[in-house]
Amino acid sequence: MEIGLNDYQVRARETAAPYLDGVDKLLLGVRADPEGPHDPSVLRDLLRLSYVTLGLAGEAGELANKVKKVIRDDGGVLTPVRARQLIDEAGDCLWYLSELCSVLNIPMSEVAKLNIAKLKERAEKNKLQGAGDNR
Repeated sequence: MEIGLNDYQVRARETAAPYLDGVDKLLLGVRADPEGPHDPSVLRDLLRLSYVTLGLAGEAGELANKVKKVIRDDGGVLTPVRARQLIDEAGDCLWYLSELCSVLNIPMSEVAKLNIAKLKERAEKNKLQGAGDNR
């Protein structure tokens, strides 16, 4: 079954209730102060952004750990079992990335389009390698 990025994002969002509820529970006791830093809507966005970013970092770490085990435990051979584990971890990364896009109110396809444009520009300047955001 083919699935586009935006369709995935919509479907993934349907499974986000547990973390969204958790964020809302954290905010129950927050005093509403529209002029101050404790505005619940601002804190809600910050907590959602923090949650999905930390989740993405954690899942990326799990993915990296599985790759490490290809080297350490499997002699550098990517076995079907290990490949499946990597695919599962990549899917978890995708879920958190999807949620990050949802928190930022941007379709995943737009992020993909912007990234391709950035890579194309770098390729045209022969700057695909190197360091720094502004290559």
